Amino acid sequence: MLGAIGEFERDLINERTTEGIARAKANGVKFGPKCKLSADEVLALQKEAVLGALNKSDLARKYEISRATLYRIIKV
Repeated sequence: MLGAIGEFERDLINERTTEGIARAKANGVKFGPKCKLSADEVLALQKEAVLGALNKSDLARKYEISRATLYRIIKV
């Protein structure tokens, strides 16, 4: 009996959470981490990568991002 009550309460909590998230998204709230680089910084990074003046590790250090992030940005 207590298990059924607990399950019902959990369903109510999930329902309210889903409604709250939908309401926040409708109001323009963005979820997730902030972008590390602005659009201008991404373009500058891509140009520097094409020029090849610095190696990938140095570019990542310069822009304070990981090499994985650097490769993902360059790939686009």
